Amino acid sequence: MRSSEKLLIIASLSFFSLLRLFPYLRTGVPYSMDSLGLIRNALVFSSHSPISLFSDLFDGYNNFWPGASILASSLSIVIGGEIVKVSSLLPAYAFFSTALLFSLLGRGLRRGTSIAITSAILGSTTGILMLQGSLIKEGFAYPLLGLFLYLLFRRESSLRTGILLVLTSFSLAFTHHFTTLIAVLIAVFFLISDLFKSISFGTPKIGFHILSSLEIILPSSIQFFLLGRYSTLSLATPWLAISLFSSLFLTASLFSLSSPYIERRMREVKIASLFSILILSMVSLSFYKAFGLEQLPPSTYLLATAFALLLSSAILTAEGGDLNDFWIPFFSVLSLMLFALSEDIPMKVAILERSATFLIFPLATMLSMRGKGLRIRRASALSFSLIMLLVYLLVQAGVFISPGWHWIYHEDEFEAESFLQDHYRIGESIMSDIKQEYLLSSYGNLSSSLWNGSIERGNILYSSYMDREGMLLNTGYVMVLEKISFSALCHMNSIVYSNREEVLFVG
Repeated sequence: MRSSEKLLIIASLSFFSLLRLFPYLRTGVPYSMDSLGLIRNALVFSSHSPISLFSDLFDGYNNFWPGASILASSLSIVIGGEIVKVSSLLPAYAFFSTALLFSLLGRGLRRGTSIAITSAILGSTTGILMLQGSLIKEGFAYPLLGLFLYLLFRRESSLRTGILLVLTSFSLAFTHHFTTLIAVLIAVFFLISDLFKSISFGTPKIGFHILSSLEIILPSSIQFFLLGRYSTLSLATPWLAISLFSSLFLTASLFSLSSPYIERRMREVKIASLFSILILSMVSLSFYKAFGLEQLPPSTYLLATAFALLLSSAILTAEGGDLNDFWIPFFSVLSLMLFALSEDIPMKVAILERSATFLIFPLATMLSMRGKGLRIRRASALSFSLIMLLVYLLVQAGVFISPGWHWIYHEDEFEAESFLQDHYRIGESIMSDIKQEYLLSSYGNLSSSLWNGSIERGNILYSSYMDREGMLLNTGYVMVLEKISFSALCHMNSIVYSNREEVLFVG
């Protein structure tokens, strides 16, 4: 590896690792609503272990997937650091290991450009960036998924690989439910694909994929019956499982039977795909009512365009053989999205949104693989650089005008939470928006309820951003309060606490 490639690796990994630390370094408090419950659980583990995972000291949800909280708690004890600081610095490690493992998946650890490309894509993609910015279950499951896929792609039937697969699967199952589901679907997709190819062409051996499927399904089932069924996974039914695997079986069978013919006509497939991707992305967004959304902000179109460009790049760089392995994770996720669209299930929009993030990982792997020939490599490098620049600008613009900034907390908000911890009676409820609710209930174990912005008497926690950027009432739904609302609340209620950002009304 040349020195220039080493510098490129260091620059890329350092920049995108530091990007994960930026919110904490700027504010001094944890980033993201989703991290608050895990940080609380880490504090409980460090001060009350051994303890039952059903204890009321936990937040009541994230304790059923304790992997990330146990990691933060253990590391804080080993190095002697505060839980909040350790939890806010760990995301840099999570991204670093994710980028290296998915580079390894594309057999690119010896090529500096491959690592740099993988880290650039995974580092700048909106969903991955936001979910790896703090102690969030999904962000810490990404490197485990990368290791699982690496072992799966090797197809090595040895005792060492089997043990590693089991350990990785157990760690994944107790870290994040949705990422575990993705891993299960990919393993089963591999099995179905090889089964069809074995019947049709008589070449693949399916023994390894039977074992690997069992090695991820068994830990997932154990986690579900021990813990998962007491949480949101209680909504899962046998009929939904049958429907999901029917979608997977249909997608895998079509993929397996058509891939040999597609490989022979890669040039025509690339041309047809490039013309259709952007058009299909925009058309699908026009059916927003089917997803249960009243309106789509401009940021959605910007982020969809960025994703379409990444998919176009992957198709351009795809060689015939890539279809055998590197497209399988991609189509596995697509089968899950097909299932979500066809079934009347809760959190349909959230499932589609989270699923789309997992499409990026196989794309990053494929884009990091070099084409054949010097001219092709140079042309690919130039086109990729231009595409990544445009993708990065689109992503940043999309985040800037979306409600994603609600994930950023400030010291004043934590000071208000600390005041409430000291002065409010157990069971006394405080009204605010979803952002403050997470801080009060998931982190602070205080009773809270959603305030819809109406002028009324009550215990209301008001934040200055509510009449500036708006209060978060639901996923993607923000309501900006009128300036007159604050004056009206002052008239109807008494102010018992205030700082630069927060005002507590009691009526």
